[in-house]
Amino acid sequence: MLTDKELKARVFECTDVKAEYDRLDEEFQFLDKFLKTRAVEAVEALQHYSTDHGMDRITMADINSEIKAVRKKRTARDTL
Repeated sequence: MLTDKELKARVFECTDVKAEYDRLDEEFQFLDKFLKTRAVEAVEALQHYSTDHGMDRITMADINSEIKAVRKKRTARDTL
């Protein structure tokens, strides 16, 4: 099986494919920036939500309790 790099090199041997890929580069760069911006905005919205609802003040005891509960549930599920 070819790696991504090997596949790309093999596909680009066809000059038409390489030309089309290069032609679309600007659009792919725009989409990449757009998706990264959306991700940053989503994280910021979550941060504001957590601050507005007092979730930014969780204690270490609360964190450890949540971790313990998840691990307990995961262990119970995995033993089925």
